[in-house]
Amino acid sequence: MKYIAAFPLATLFVSMIGIALGQSTNKTLDFRIDIDIYGDVSKPPIKQTQTIFASGQYIELEDDTHRVTVIDPKNSRITILDSNKKTLVHLEMSALESRLSGALAKLTEEQRRWFSSDGEPSLGTDNYVDFGNERLRYRFRAVTPSNSEIATSYGDFANWSVRINALFNQTPPVLRMQLNELLISQRQLPAELRRLTVVGPQNDKDPNSKTEEIVARLIYKESLSDNDRTRIATVLKSMGEYKPLTEKEFFR
Repeated sequence: MKYIAAFPLATLFVSMIGIALGQSTNKTLDFRIDIDIYGDVSKPPIKQTQTIFASGQYIELEDDTHRVTVIDPKNSRITILDSNKKTLVHLEMSALESRLSGALAKLTEEQRRWFSSDGEPSLGTDNYVDFGNERLRYRFRAVTPSNSEIATSYGDFANWSVRINALFNQTPPVLRMQLNELLISQRQLPAELRRLTVVGPQNDKDPNSKTEEIVARLIYKESLSDNDRTRIATVLKSMGEYKPLTEKEFFR
């Protein structure tokens, strides 16, 4: 598989404010993707999510946190629900993009380099694609689904997911969005994704840098089960019953 060159920073930052990456798919193909996240692949996953793609909506369920995120591109809205507290918050996509573009505009050139790819993606002999810089890298194995809509829908979901995480984790999602756009362009899904972060830069006292690795493994299910349909109905019902809160109230 030949991978396209990494996107220039100027192109990327235009894309991030909605001209390219912010465009939402109108596809309604129904499928599901489960993600297991590992801090150590020899141990059980530290986090598991299920994302149901149905009727043009992306519904991410996190059973451990009792949170559900409903991304609705057709109505330009994201809703996050807390099933423990029976509360929810609505986020307008345009406002989310505006806040993120404002945060990215404040980055210095050096900071942009820290969070962007420093070269083209490269395919190694182990069939992992390597993409990133000396501080932050992704290594991934990709698969091509039978229907390209699956890849574009998942890529759109992944872009909105990192936008949300960026605002609440205060981490610029530049590299991950470059990666998402790369996969969208190839009409592929990441079967396994490894994020390597340097957490202890080299210095005189400690010449050996320390690297933290997080591994995500994706399981694609090409059809929805009766249980999936039941969960969708439950989520949609809850959206009409839970108490709406402001963003400040919901995330305090």
